[in-house]
Formats: sequence, C-alpha cells, structure tokens
Amino acid sequence: MCSLLALLPSAAQARPGEISVESATTRVNHSVHQLYARVNYSLPDVSTEALHNGVPLTFVVEAEVIRHRSWVWDETIETTSLQYRLRYHALSESYQLINTETGNQRSFRNLATALRELGNIQKLPLVATAHLLPDERHSIQIRALLDIEALPLPLRSVAYMSPDWHVSSDWYVWQPERTDPSP
Repeated sequence: MCSLLALLPSAAQARPGEISVESATTRVNHSVHQLYARVNYSLPDVSTEALHNGVPLTFVVEAEVIRHRSWVWDETIETTSLQYRLRYHALSESYQLINTETGNQRSFRNLATALRELGNIQKLPLVATAHLLPDERHSIQIRALLDIEALPLPLRSVAYMSPDWHVSSDWYVWQPERTDPSP
C-alpha cells in the first residue's frame, strides 16, 4: 500500500504542457494570402528537462487551405508547414531558435521569451489568391505541435509511450476574406 501511495504524487505532478492557437488570419500581399498567427506554447516538465539536458526540441506549425464542395469530399488545395528547432546552450545559458528551412537563428536569454517568439508567425505564404475562386467556399486551418519524430532515437521510443510528450494544439479554423482575382 505504501509503495502505491509513493507512485501517486509523481503521477499527479506530471502536468502535460499545452499549445494553443490564440489567433490567426491572412492578409493578401502581392496576390498571395500570408498567414499571421499567435500561438501560445507551454512545455511539459519532461520536455523542459530534456531541453536543459541538451535535447533539441522541434516544433511544427501546419497549415491547410481547404475547398469545400457540396457533392464530394472537401479538397485540400494547399498545405504548408513551418518548423523551428529550440536548443538550450548551458555554457551561455541561452536558448537558440532555428528556422530549419532557412537556417536563420536567434538567441534568447530565457525560455519564456524564446517560446513567445516561436509563437509569433508573420507573413507565411499560404496560397495564391487565384486559387481561391470567388464562387467557392474555402477555409484555412492551422495547428502547432511538438514533433516527436525529430527527437533522438533513444528518447523517441520513450516519448511515444508517454502522454506528456504528445503536445499539440487543436485545429484553428477560419474562412479567408474573399478577394476578387486580378484581371
């Protein structure tokens, strides 16, 4: 009985982190809908501990543009993703945020600031306005997640089994504003 009670506090303390899309919209720039979004990241203790022990964490924002059709299934007409890797450098006590596509990197003095910057998405090209025909209904959806597949192999198998590592937002869905295609 005592050994069972000893296990309960650790289970109660295991608070999974949370990712949520606070807001998202698109703006048209040079005939392209660009994504602007605000994502809130709160890491679970287990991933923060891994980060501080030298394990880089990869975060992905996925976006889809969907054409709604009456008689057949909806069609995904465009998909895109944005991927960042977050690292902790113990020697400099700083956090490094790296855009894995461009290689651009920024350093931050604390984790909260790095996560705030990670959640600030601006000008991500989504879809050309010509693909969103005025007589059709469309929606855009985005979500953000911690990418378990990018973890080092020995940790990946543990992460698959632990719910604390399965951190993602729900899909955030909205309708883009209608624009008239250029002549």
